[in-house]
Amino acid sequence: MVFYADSGMLVFLDNTLKEIERIILKDSGKFLNVSAAALSNDNHIWIYDMRWQRIFKINTSFEVFKETKVFSDLGLVDFKPEFLTEKSNVLLAAMRHKGFVLFDTLGQLKTRILSGDMINFQFEGNKILVQNKKGMAIQAFDPPTQFNLPMPKGLSEEPYKQIRLAKDRWYIAYEKGINWLAK
Repeated sequence: MVFYADSGMLVFLDNTLKEIERIILKDSGKFLNVSAAALSNDNHIWIYDMRWQRIFKINTSFEVFKETKVFSDLGLVDFKPEFLTEKSNVLLAAMRHKGFVLFDTLGQLKTRILSGDMINFQFEGNKILVQNKKGMAIQAFDPPTQFNLPMPKGLSEEPYKQIRLAKDRWYIAYEKGINWLAK
């Protein structure tokens, strides 16, 4: 699934990247200001709508199955998710330069991890790899702790845009391309 926030459009693709279905969220008449969307583990859709200040779990017919409480009622007044992702029965809502909020798959708030220096992240279900100005850090949930991750040897001096850690290698995105380094 690809989400276009500027037009409120969801495009579903098959494994050859051919379009299967296209949904315009504004056609619902309800979801008019969606800033983040993600697939759920059960093939529904999580969306955050700034108008309602909450996350909804919907289907392609806009039927609501689950929803969170209003973010301001949860003490998340200035938190407007830019990213949503679900893994291992945890829904993560993230906002650059603000941090993360974790919900269970019923939409109940589990924890919030506020971090002002987050640039990007990689969600692994039981931990988050956070790219910040200093490099990479691992954020664990239980107990909530963060520790710095040593950067790979051989990393280019060229400023990188994004770093991803896979099972046996690092992937580094630069302005002019992607490189990888073995762990």
